[in-house]
Amino acid sequence: EDETWKHDAPVEEADEVATAAFRRFYKRVFRHPASPCLGMARRFVLPNGLTLEIGGLNSSGLRYGEKWLAGMGRLPDGAFDEIKDELGWSDAPSLALRLLVHHHHLTATEDVLPTSEFYRGFGMSVDAKQTLRKAAGHGVQLVLHGHRHQPYLGAEQVYAQLENTQPKYSLGRVGIVGGGSAGSTSVTDDTNFFNVLDLRTSGTTLQIYSAQSREGRREAFTLMKTFSAPLTLQAGQLVLGDWKTNSGDEE
Repeated sequence: EDETWKHDAPVEEADEVATAAFRRFYKRVFRHPASPCLGMARRFVLPNGLTLEIGGLNSSGLRYGEKWLAGMGRLPDGAFDEIKDELGWSDAPSLALRLLVHHHHLTATEDVLPTSEFYRGFGMSVDAKQTLRKAAGHGVQLVLHGHRHQPYLGAEQVYAQLENTQPKYSLGRVGIVGGGSAGSTSVTDDTNFFNVLDLRTSGTTLQIYSAQSREGRREAFTLMKTFSAPLTLQAGQLVLGDWKTNSGDEE
């Protein structure tokens, strides 16, 4: 059945059989059972004094085949609430840097999406806007994602749905960083990328490293570009500012 994509087939969540192997692997590695939605919540107090709260979400919650919906993401029902409750996130101001890790894209990352990717979902999460709204509404400043091996940097000012009455419509601003891929051969122009994030109380620095493959051999990774975004306190809330490039990174 994986050979044919049926446009009228129901889109379903992956069942317990599909996730059983991962749950066994997770328990062997981490010595405790995985959460119901396969997410993870962690809080770290860094030596520089910054409190970092990380919510990892499983966006590969759909049942799919090799030839259909293989690139489409969706969170299991209740996944965001699961990490939100564990970390105590609310709409109240926070001095922590809140980071959401999400495999699939929450926004388009390429100038033109290839039509050949239609049946795969373009690498997007079908509930991307809902996830961004929940993130912004709970003080998340930064989202990290991967999936299409395409490096990406951006930010989005997130608003609530206009057709519903809301106490406020402007929910917040969320930075978005796509990680590229350090090892895959499925990359644009035979170029691999990886990121290094330096998190400090004054701001965040993003270093992007790249390496090109020539005649089947990959060159060494070198620093391609550095971006920085300040962290400021606004009405008791830690806010991530605009990304700006640092000069002198490219030769």
